[in-house]
Amino acid sequence: MNINTPSTTTNNAEKILITPPKTVVCKQIIDTQINSIDFSEDTHSVAIACSDKTIRIFNSKSGNFTTTLHGSTDSVIKVKFSSVGQLALGACADSICRIWNLGNDRVRHTLTGHTKKIYGADFSPDSKKVVTGAHDRTIKFWELQYGTCEKTLLTCKSSVNDVEVSRGDTIASAHFDSAVRLWDMKSFKLISEIERAHDGQQVTSVSFSKDGTKLLSNGKDNLLNIYDLRMTQKVLDTLKHTDYKNTIAYNKACFSPCGEYCAAGGTNGKLFIWSLTPQTTKAMGSAVLVVNGHSSSITGVTWNIDGSQIASCGLDKGLFIYE
Repeated sequence: MNINTPSTTTNNAEKILITPPKTVVCKQIIDTQINSIDFSEDTHSVAIACSDKTIRIFNSKSGNFTTTLHGSTDSVIKVKFSSVGQLALGACADSICRIWNLGNDRVRHTLTGHTKKIYGADFSPDSKKVVTGAHDRTIKFWELQYGTCEKTLLTCKSSVNDVEVSRGDTIASAHFDSAVRLWDMKSFKLISEIERAHDGQQVTSVSFSKDGTKLLSNGKDNLLNIYDLRMTQKVLDTLKHTDYKNTIAYNKACFSPCGEYCAAGGTNGKLFIWSLTPQTTKAMGSAVLVVNGHSSSITGVTWNIDGSQIASCGLDKGLFIYE
């Protein structure tokens, strides 16, 4: 299916340098709001976290539905595939994080301990542990051999909207109080804190580049910041667009696998892809491609492992996979 004339902006500050997606592999409209999305590392499966208490999995090549994971008693807010083994997690509004075995589609672990909605969750690089962050202002570390909590951090200061683990075992957390915090997964200690990362507005997501040297934060100030983690969290660039608005507390932005692009979805249902060219500066703005598709707020975007597909999901109950 061809995309019908994607919307683009061509003023001096926002020049198009990116080739638009050519086809939509999947345009699914399901019967429930979609809160987040993730690609598996085999590149063929995409999972969506749904407000009907399920996780649904699709084949990203054919666009066909493959399975539904049941077990939550409330909305699933965040979904993630493990990088090792056949596991998927669902962070849920019932304050529980569940781990499913994708071999039999059954719940393997029920991680209980949070007292409010869990907005962020991620596997460790070896998939033996899970980190969760919730609106009870705590971050919890879980081991998956027995499904027990190893550590609870009570020093987060603020509600957690997202967590992500780098390949080097550094954890980034996004907070309601406008801060981004970095933690060591082995010692459970705070490494550093970026206060007022988004000028007093909530940080809705954090994402590491594949090599772990950069961090992308998305905020309700309608900006995306890129930090160099080798230079004491120096801001390398601030990405923006006149049409980009972010009003969803858990709206997830991300780097492409090659690290040359960033993507985020806006409240207006448009997908924004920024090109991180050598010419990009905060003064000039970034090259950006804007693609129409959703009819209301996008809640998350993600690339597959080789960068050949990008997927988005939203409150309009829509799942788009672009090739």
